[in-house]
Amino acid sequence: MIFSLAVFVIVATAILFYSQGYSINRNLTLSRHGGLYISTPFSGSEIFINNENEKKTGVLNGGLFKSNLKPGYYAALVAKDGFWPWAKTLEVKEGMVAEARAIMVPENLKGEIIEKGNFSNLWSHNKSETIALKEKNGNFYSLSFYLPDKDIYLTADSNFTKQLLTFKDDITALAWDKNYLIFKSEKGLIKASFNFSSNTASAQYSSESFENYSTVKYERLTDRDREKLWWNPPTNQVFVDWLEENGAPPYYICDENCDSLPLQIFQSKFTIQNIEFFPQRKDVIIIAVGNGVYALEIDGRGGRLIYPIYKGKKPTFGLSNSTNYIYILDDSSLLKMYLK
Repeated sequence: MIFSLAVFVIVATAILFYSQGYSINRNLTLSRHGGLYISTPFSGSEIFINNENEKKTGVLNGGLFKSNLKPGYYAALVAKDGFWPWAKTLEVKEGMVAEARAIMVPENLKGEIIEKGNFSNLWSHNKSETIALKEKNGNFYSLSFYLPDKDIYLTADSNFTKQLLTFKDDITALAWDKNYLIFKSEKGLIKASFNFSSNTASAQYSSESFENYSTVKYERLTDRDREKLWWNPPTNQVFVDWLEENGAPPYYICDENCDSLPLQIFQSKFTIQNIEFFPQRKDVIIIAVGNGVYALEIDGRGGRLIYPIYKGKKPTFGLSNSTNYIYILDDSSLLKMYLK
């Protein structure tokens, strides 16, 4: 009778603790359960946890939440036909939910050549609709502005604008804003402004000091200017930082030790041509380095995943905030590839 009562008390107590989210760990002490949330960008993605198929996402439900998990490490995998798989080992901590967002890059991106010319560089800005292209014509360079969503070039509004956008030497400095671009050539500091209603560009001499823009060429900010991404050309290092003083950094930048910010996320022996945040993502970047263009995770838990987007000779790229295409310049040709 006493033994049965003791067993009942032990079992009832165990059930009570389990219902409250506790379990006994390896050290025979109580630990509180945690959870795991994995989201995916596409419906029809299959989510695996520790090699078990847990869910196939739908249009209205693009993620998986698992609760009552014992603290420890869990292997997450997201797979979808036609896309590179995403895999990451995540730690579930006591009483906490580990969150991750999968990046899904098509294995064979569809693309097309927009124009073959004598292009030597391009620039874009994540808040602008325009892509700037530098082209060599004889002994001169010229700067033109391509509008991806309309598939047209902005026309110069005057001969004076055409003259300012033509130069002998290379552009030595360049910086973007939403509706204008400032660059430096042998003619001085030039400001090019865009009128999207008339599809025209105008240029004039600028009296501003380029010191205000000295590092902008290598910096990228998210829409709300909370995350900053930049690279150091001499060392080919890429860094990310959290700029909001009153808010904690998100998990993909800083999971535990936030004293290490800014965070180095990439370094290469090859020259970095450009970096940008992946469209509609703050936790993934696109980087042109060496002979390729890649998607790279910022989230370093379990290692940063990197996916190929394009392989060529010495590509660089630009993005427009009005399309889901990536615009790649390689071997003097401009092409676009659909990222979704």
